[in-house]
Amino acid sequence: MLRFLPSKAAVWAALSAFVVVLLAWLRIDAKNDQRRKTEALRNKARLDAIQSKQEIDRDVETQDDTALIDRLTRN
Repeated sequence: MLRFLPSKAAVWAALSAFVVVLLAWLRIDAKNDQRRKTEALRNKARLDAIQSKQEIDRDVETQDDTALIDRLTRN
């Protein structure tokens, strides 16, 4: 009956292999999470830039030429 029990070395090897696999999975998951966060920030920045451009275009359309010249020369 005792010959079916694994040795200490085999138990430690199996435990070590499990820990290595677990750490690799956690590392991959962390990289994917960081990529998703970066994509979300990039998409938000793009949306903000588009909205800002639309606001500027709308403001320019509503201004007359003298107000536009004043605005451009001020900056």
